[in-house]
Amino acid sequence: MILTTPERLAYVRILVPKELIDNAVNKLQELNTLHVEVVGKIPEEDRRRLLSDVKRLEEIERVISAIEKYVEIPTLVEIKEYLTPTVIRRRLYSLYEKLKQVSRKVESLTENISRLESRLRYKEELLNVLKVVSDVYGLGNVTLDYLNFQGEVISAVTLMGRPQNISEFKTCLIEESKKRHLSVYMIREYRINEDTYLLQAIIDTQLMDVVNNNIRKFNLKVIEFPKVGMKIKDFLTNLRDEVQKLKLKLNEARTKLSILVKNVVNDLALAKVYVNVVKEQLEALLAALMSEYLVGIEGWVPISNIHLVEDVLYKDLRYVYVARLSTDRKPPTKMKNPKPLKAFELITKIYGIPNYNEWDPTPILAYSLMLFFGLMFADFIYGLALLIIVMFILERTGLVENPYSEGYLTFKKLLIVLSLSSMFFGALSNSFAGYSIVVSSSGISLVPASIETAQLAILPLINPMFFIELALIIGLIHVNIGHVLALIKYWKERVMGDFISKVGFFVAEAFGIPYVLNTFIGVKLPGILGLHPEYLLYGALAGLGVLIAGKFIAYRGLAILLWLFDITGLLGDVMSYTRLAGIGLATTLLAQNFNSLALGIASTMGNLIPIKILGLIIGVIASIIIMFLANLLNLTFGVLGAFIHSLRLCFVEFLPKFYEGEGREFKPLAIRIERAVIVGKR
Repeated sequence: MILTTPERLAYVRILVPKELIDNAVNKLQELNTLHVEVVGKIPEEDRRRLLSDVKRLEEIERVISAIEKYVEIPTLVEIKEYLTPTVIRRRLYSLYEKLKQVSRKVESLTENISRLESRLRYKEELLNVLKVVSDVYGLGNVTLDYLNFQGEVISAVTLMGRPQNISEFKTCLIEESKKRHLSVYMIREYRINEDTYLLQAIIDTQLMDVVNNNIRKFNLKVIEFPKVGMKIKDFLTNLRDEVQKLKLKLNEARTKLSILVKNVVNDLALAKVYVNVVKEQLEALLAALMSEYLVGIEGWVPISNIHLVEDVLYKDLRYVYVARLSTDRKPPTKMKNPKPLKAFELITKIYGIPNYNEWDPTPILAYSLMLFFGLMFADFIYGLALLIIVMFILERTGLVENPYSEGYLTFKKLLIVLSLSSMFFGALSNSFAGYSIVVSSSGISLVPASIETAQLAILPLINPMFFIELALIIGLIHVNIGHVLALIKYWKERVMGDFISKVGFFVAEAFGIPYVLNTFIGVKLPGILGLHPEYLLYGALAGLGVLIAGKFIAYRGLAILLWLFDITGLLGDVMSYTRLAGIGLATTLLAQNFNSLALGIASTMGNLIPIKILGLIIGVIASIIIMFLANLLNLTFGVLGAFIHSLRLCFVEFLPKFYEGEGREFKPLAIRIERAVIVGKR
């Protein structure tokens, strides 16, 4: 089996009394078999009710989001509660009432925290300023109202800003006072830190317009001091106490917020899951076709499940009618593959869902991917390491956001199969992390892989010429399978121009390849072909003529160019498969070089250190570390290279020849309770 056909579907209308619609949707969710289609208009009253429920659901999502943004560390919460659809809605609404109250508390706490932070910033800024001022001789005993006042004759102002801006403002103020013949009685600068200076000035009140007009220009800030007649040093003492109290209050408020949110993490997780379930229910109801007394839900059901749907609905609802309809709607695609190949549906979906009447290429993609990945990553040790990492280590590294997600679990199965393929081809090619096992009269030994050791392997992939020849043969077979499938597709669809063109292509290929091999490379042909190889040219030209004729039928004038692409495309496609040998050899050779480097360092360390046993120990430790890290790097790039290039051979050289992949996925109405959900924003 190299291809499958999607499961056959029937378009059905399910009619139930209006009051039973919720029960019907719940049962359909449990059955997980109906792909709902949007149909008709629904009465305004029911539409308003459903839209009201939708708005309520949006409000629930808003409340969840409002609380979730205060989750300090994103947490993976396992969902252990399983409920029926009807109970889920009630449970969700009860969670909403609880979370709504929590949301109000969160809002109140965050507002309080914001106020406290604002007050604390002002008090700390004032504290820093007054500490600097009080350190100046004599100013600690000055009253606070001395720093900022505005009288009829004299005024005082305290400004804060960057050193350069303070200096420029000071110059501007002095120059302006001289122009206007007004007095600057005192002007002093105080350094708060490297980036911030204070400027205290006692000036003629008539110069205050200069201050006010240039504050923004020089990006300065006026320090507003409390209007009290207290000495600065006494005020500082009180201010320090106030700052400490504010910090305590702020920490208490933040702690309360953190505890409040932590206590509802599980409720948030449940609400996030149940919102999706109820939303799907509401979407199904909105898609329903309603009459005065009956409600109709239409959609696609697998033909094999129609009787199941009828039996369950009749048994539980009693008053129900299920009818099969003919429709012009384009059916969705429900892929139908054997369980061992299910994981490879992920690869097909990456390229595109098959059309309802199109072949599903998942099986041949599975075989191709296992073959290509296995050859490019043919090493038993590396394959075993990949298997161990995927099964026992990857989820514990934190690289996987949600190890319970359906997408990850599918990809994990895929990687396990590919790692087994790598081990299989590694054993066949006698490749073990750059070494080969040699059995001789003296026993079993592990030696660096080479062309000599390759002779002992069932599949001597370390031999470059053998590997390249094998890759080209695989490429020729794989590409031609694609062309054969295209030929069958054109015949089934009665696309005669493309069908004739493809027949001509195969005739030209059947005669042309032996002719080229014999004439240009000197390959001896068997039997009658070897006696008169020149006749092959006539067969190739005849096939070429049929190819051009087919192109002309299909594309008219464009046939002059398009036939050439078929011929040159074959060569390019087949040559592309040499990447199997390139990447496969690179993995083995890098492993050899990394191992040799590590062993060389061990030997060098042993010779450099006078104490032999110490040198040996240090050398062995260094060698093990280097060998581990280097091979881990080779493993990483080997897996990535083999996987990406395997996909490329399938997606570029193979699938476009016969596969379109423009279908839409069958998505049944179902209860999808995730095993775990991430709470918190990353």
